[in-house]
Amino acid sequence: MSTSESFRESPLSLLHYHRPLKNYQFSAQLSAQQYSHIMAMAGDVEALEELFDAIQSATADRVRVVLRDICIYQPTAFEAAYQKLLVDDGETFDVGDEEEDESAPEARASPKTPKRRVTKAAPNLQAGSKRRRYEICHQCDEEYDAVANARTSCVYHDGTLRRKALV
Repeated sequence: MSTSESFRESPLSLLHYHRPLKNYQFSAQLSAQQYSHIMAMAGDVEALEELFDAIQSATADRVRVVLRDICIYQPTAFEAAYQKLLVDDGETFDVGDEEEDESAPEARASPKTPKRRVTKAAPNLQAGSKRRRYEICHQCDEEYDAVANARTSCVYHDGTLRRKALV
């Protein structure tokens, strides 16, 4: 059975049988329906592979320009990018109580796995009511999920504290 045939039977089989696509990291688990939609748009596995390879090899600046253009001309793409990259100003993960955050250095010395309960603010679509979902830590220069941010954030994501060179 070829890759294309196995994919037609089960879109999720693409990740298991098609070697190059298996290495791509998806931000979320895609459903069979989402894969079917991708394949309907791409036409075939080879076209999808070509697109993913082009994205993988493009510079970050090129990907940004293409994403901006797609968002300008495709309202559904704008909506999807908006929902993935921005969150309501008050949306956070509950990472423990405030007393734990403020407590002595032992709380900072032994990082705990944060509780992953989402607290959402009332939906507000006014300009300025959103903030970036992903930020770069000022301490370790690593990207982190701002929704999971707490006073002791740097202990919640991998990264070694280092000084930035003054130039």
